[in-house]
Amino acid sequence: ATKDGTTSFRDFLTLEAAGMFIPGATIVIGSALYPGHPRLLWHLHSSPAYDLELRSAEGGGGLENWVAVVAVKSSPTPRGTVTGDPFPALSKLAADSDRAWSWKRKTRKEGKTD
Repeated sequence: ATKDGTTSFRDFLTLEAAGMFIPGATIVIGSALYPGHPRLLWHLHSSPAYDLELRSAEGGGGLENWVAVVAVKSSPTPRGTVTGDPFPALSKLAADSDRAWSWKRKTRKEGKTD
């Protein structure tokens, strides 16, 4: 099931805290920019444990999509519970992204394509 960006971020933090990401591993995250995973991308970008690269990939119907390719450089230090966003614009971006994920799920249920 497609989750929204906020749920994906929480799931990532849970896996990170459990020690699931070891140095040398590669993580690939689809739909990185749209509908997007803004909190997760910021977390990966701001952590010295990860090397984040965004790559363009052609999606269905000739639409451009973006994937995040993440190299785990060192054992990440778990952040634990996240209580707020590091800057105000991230909250709005995350809310917009979650709405886009919701719309995407709804159109799939109705049989519409992307």
